Amino acid sequence: MSKIAIYMGMAIACSIFVLFVISIMPHIVNQIENNWDDVLPGKSDEEIKALFYETKSYKAFIDKYPENGEYFDSYGDGYGRLEITAMNFESYNTLQLSLEYDRRTNSIR
Repeated sequence: MSKIAIYMGMAIACSIFVLFVISIMPHIVNQIENNWDDVLPGKSDEEIKALFYETKSYKAFIDKYPENGEYFDSYGDGYGRLEITAMNFESYNTLQLSLEYDRRTNSIR
């Protein structure tokens, strides 16, 4: 009888532990996502600009509108943004291409 009680107690303790781990897992994942800045190294401004200049959208925009204004903004922590503005003199519309580097996904949007 005492062996059954011990096994039942261990089963209940394991069940409670598993439920605790399942309930706390979303908080652990959320903290891991929030702390990527501490883990990932940031790129320098020159590296981010080189990434922007290699994108297909940047090359197509520059080919079509060679006279444009570029504005590069670096946030100093490995993130960056490039805005290119051009004037279409046929329709007198201002065209803008905005590229942003995301350090978490290491991609340009």
